[in-house]
Amino acid sequence: MQILRRIIALTLLFSAALASAQVEIPWTDIKSTPTTAAGYGILNGAKIDAAAALTWSANTAPYYTGNATISSYSLTAFARGVLASVDAAAWRAATGSAPLDSAALTGTPTAPTAALDTATTQLATTAFVRSTADARTRAPRGGISNATANPVGITPDGPALSRLATSDFTLGVWYRSGGTISLVNKSSTTAGVYAYASSTGLVFWLGDGVGSSYTFPSVTLTDGNTHFVAVTCVRGGNAQGYQDGAPIGSAVSTAARTGSLATSNRLEWGGGVGGTLGESWIVLGALSASRCAAIQRAGSIAPFVTWTWDAEKGQHVGTVDGFAFLTWPDFERADPNYNPIARDRSGTNVHAVIAVTGLAPVIRTNWLTRVLGPAVVSDGSPAARAYAALNGQNPGTGDVLLSWEGIYPQEVSGPTRRLVALTQNITSVGQGRSFQLAYVGSEMRILLYGPLSSDIRTLASSQLHAAFQSLGARGIPCRIDVRRSATGIKVFAGIGGDGTRYYDVTALFSESTSGSNPPAWTDEIVGTYMTGFVSDSVVSTAGHIAQLALYNFAPTEANLRAEYERGSPAAELMGASRTAIYRQDFSSGDGTWTNGSGTVAWSGSALTCTYSTAGQYVNAPVNLLSYIGRRVRVAFTIANCTSATGTLELRSSVSNSVLQSINLANGTYANDLTLPASYAGATLVLVRLAGGAVSFDLDNVSITQLGYTAILDPAIAAGLTAINPSRGTSNDSTDWLFSTTGITAPSSNRTQTIRWTTSAAGNQQLFGAPCIDTTGRWRIRSWTIYTTGTPTVSLGNISAGTAYANGVTLVAGVNDITVATRTPGTANLWCNSSTNASLEHVVLLDRVD
Repeated sequence: MQILRRIIALTLLFSAALASAQVEIPWTDIKSTPTTAAGYGILNGAKIDAAAALTWSANTAPYYTGNATISSYSLTAFARGVLASVDAAAWRAATGSAPLDSAALTGTPTAPTAALDTATTQLATTAFVRSTADARTRAPRGGISNATANPVGITPDGPALSRLATSDFTLGVWYRSGGTISLVNKSSTTAGVYAYASSTGLVFWLGDGVGSSYTFPSVTLTDGNTHFVAVTCVRGGNAQGYQDGAPIGSAVSTAARTGSLATSNRLEWGGGVGGTLGESWIVLGALSASRCAAIQRAGSIAPFVTWTWDAEKGQHVGTVDGFAFLTWPDFERADPNYNPIARDRSGTNVHAVIAVTGLAPVIRTNWLTRVLGPAVVSDGSPAARAYAALNGQNPGTGDVLLSWEGIYPQEVSGPTRRLVALTQNITSVGQGRSFQLAYVGSEMRILLYGPLSSDIRTLASSQLHAAFQSLGARGIPCRIDVRRSATGIKVFAGIGGDGTRYYDVTALFSESTSGSNPPAWTDEIVGTYMTGFVSDSVVSTAGHIAQLALYNFAPTEANLRAEYERGSPAAELMGASRTAIYRQDFSSGDGTWTNGSGTVAWSGSALTCTYSTAGQYVNAPVNLLSYIGRRVRVAFTIANCTSATGTLELRSSVSNSVLQSINLANGTYANDLTLPASYAGATLVLVRLAGGAVSFDLDNVSITQLGYTAILDPAIAAGLTAINPSRGTSNDSTDWLFSTTGITAPSSNRTQTIRWTTSAAGNQQLFGAPCIDTTGRWRIRSWTIYTTGTPTVSLGNISAGTAYANGVTLVAGVNDITVATRTPGTANLWCNSSTNASLEHVVLLDRVD
């Protein structure tokens, strides 16, 4: 169009010029040899003719096809939109183009695939990503480097590992080695399983009384690169080896080895030559070829694990494709450090102990995150000792847990060090019926003595001791709990103050006996004293105690872990784990209570007791023989009482010893005490001691074994005047006593834990004395109360005070109080309760200076 406009303009201009000059020029002359004045031009006539010959229509545009030729094309809506774009953004919108900066591509864009080792800003295609994932196991990865032939990890034999004996399974190991390396070994000469990598292939062995070896050929397993190898085994079917996610060799038949693979030998990981062991596991099922390939591509089995909460274990338990783990110690997970105990990631409570020599690195720094608070220190002399009299609260044959916290071990080698003991004599531990936790230069020991001191049953672990010892001459802060119950002994270890590092380490111990009549673990323990620095003239004493505790019941592992993580008694130990000796709510009958000189009658929801005069009684079907010397709580409720005068007592049917005495009135009653020896062989009677005729409804009767018997916790008192938080009355164990020789007072601490029980209506002072330093150094972190009732309480720093809480109604169980102020106003803590319900207080304080 512009060409035509120019032609017309020039024609008009030329015509005007001719008219002005009034010169006539033949057209033929102009067409053949035209001339122009300077600065003016005439178009080629052929081009004009070509333009004139075009067919003009809507939405067309002309274009040259040659020197003197011209044509046109259709101008589409898209083309018109592009031509109409006023800037780059409008042009991208019209053309559907992405900007160079932060382009958002759609569909399936493609690009050239980079070489495997490319590390530039070039785009990575899916083919490049896949090849990188396939190569991941061949590149160096985290793990434990071993410079010796020792195994990297050891999982002791136990019930959990016995499942391997008859099950299908898949074993998987990431490793790196330049020579033949043992991967997994749980075998004897004729039974079990092992696998190793060599320069000729992956060797797999099964033994069920007779052994068979199978080789999956490969020449690259010991090339110094990291590889992932796996073996799937269907018992009575086939086994298949895998290298870096792909099958190697052909499947082999295991039909000749259908018997049990059981062996008592431990499970060893790694060893043979130096190398690095990474993530390792055994699954109780044959994984598919596609799953093995997917695990290799992902670099871990973790993305394919399904987690299910196991309430009994108190943790999540993992499965893969519906198959349970036998064990999953995962030596790579430390990234790249490791722990002396590798916790089973699958939740099956099987652990691997790291070998002590030839390994690197030694320990990750955050293992020492638990900083011990105050500690009592001994110089190791025989005269140095700390002890608390248990006042007849012997564990007997009942459940008991002995807990010790401090630095373990306290020297690299040396004589026996007894950490804590229940003994009959504080001057000598070599007496019968003693229960002890100790260690020697090479192993940790738990000892139970029979009637004669020469008869001993022992649990010993050189593995656990060596693992702790490898952390340095002074060891690490840790806690060791020894639990005795009707099912035997359990040993737990806590390291670092983290609940995830509290382990059941029982499987790391082996049992032995000495003497002619060694005791069973369930035999009687006679502990007149609980001694923290145990010594006689022959055996040295351990030199460091951060906390000692004696429980008269068997807490669960989950509860103990929670307590260790908190650094103080957990709420679970304050109430939920009590042992109910007797409980009756009369919801379905009279509970076999019978008439004495007084009468009983079941009312449908309670027991109506009727007395016509003082001195009458009714019979309770409760025998407390097994609980003599135990700390218990007696509780019951009285309603519809016809007379609020006189007293009521719960007594022994044999000796008339009083277990509980109250002023008769409606209400809920509870009392904590130690069952005296006079209750041996006796049942209980409920006696109307004084007053006239009366009737009332008795309900919710319970006798409950309590938790703590004695605690040495230097955090609750300064110097060497450690108060026993479990002490409440003269029948309880005493405060802790220290010798004046060889003992150093607790060091300055950063936390305090105050534990006390109140059990009366009105105002009661915790400890009955000042218990807080008021120099501005301390703040109240939390105040927790456990109760079986629903009283209303106020908490303050003076009698009848409300500085911390005012009129809070408690619920049965654990109550976390929201304190109004965290700054102690005085050195005292007071509780004002509306009832006689027993309240157990735990107050945590932090030092802020």
